[in-house]
Amino acid sequence: YPLHGTDHAVTTMDYNFWYAERGATDDGVTAAEAAAERAQVLATYQDMYRSTYDGNRAPLLLGNHFNEWDHNAYTEALGDFVRDTCGRPHTECIPFRDLVAWLDVQTPRTLARLQRAG
Repeated sequence: YPLHGTDHAVTTMDYNFWYAERGATDDGVTAAEAAAERAQVLATYQDMYRSTYDGNRAPLLLGNHFNEWDHNAYTEALGDFVRDTCGRPHTECIPFRDLVAWLDVQTPRTLARLQRAG
């Protein structure tokens, strides 16, 4: 998915965000820079949510290693997103095993629809 404010597609895993934003290094990152990166990742999650919620309703997969890269920016962005999003109407936040079980019972037609963008 495009990193918010860019055309750069990123697989939604904390390390991938860290690599895209910082080249996977914490050298010299300030708290203010980390806060801006946290906001960009949170905005990316929100973009993804809006796109699928208003589009094909495909599940979102968000991954995190729970490392403290960039002053813990990526874990905090994920936490902010979960707190703000889970519990919204027609929104389920579930573990990956439950998603896999759900996908296993879908028809090929439904899976094809979910694979189409938007």
